Amino acid sequence: MAEHQRLNPAGLFDSKSWGFHQVQISTGTRIVHFAGQGALDTEAEMIGVGDFAAQMAACLANIDIACKAALVGRTDIASLRLYVVDHQPELVPIIIEQLTAFFGQDSTPPATLVGVARLGMPDMLVEIEAVAIG
Repeated sequence: MAEHQRLNPAGLFDSKSWGFHQVQISTGTRIVHFAGQGALDTEAEMIGVGDFAAQMAACLANIDIACKAALVGRTDIASLRLYVVDHQPELVPIIIEQLTAFFGQDSTPPATLVGVARLGMPDMLVEIEAVAIG
């Protein structure tokens, strides 16, 4: 079973209220790499066209499905990379709210947000890549 210690060390800003921790120390026996999850249903149809919040929620739901398949929990996720098309500051509260709701404020993993021009499908607004230790 994996163990995870999440930190916001002195000298760095306390990122917990931003929806992530600065550092995670994980010990475990398996490293699970998840493909970037977009807002796609089982038929590869886009969920929430034009709606960032709906797409963010769908990405997290797909990560949850992938976690269950890999026999790891949400809190076993060691890091996230969020790719956001045409990132704007007004999206940050949506991201924080959804990450905090998904993981719980004390279990948010380290995360990196990358603004991009486009993703793999024309209507895709966000894609989330994850690594878990389980």
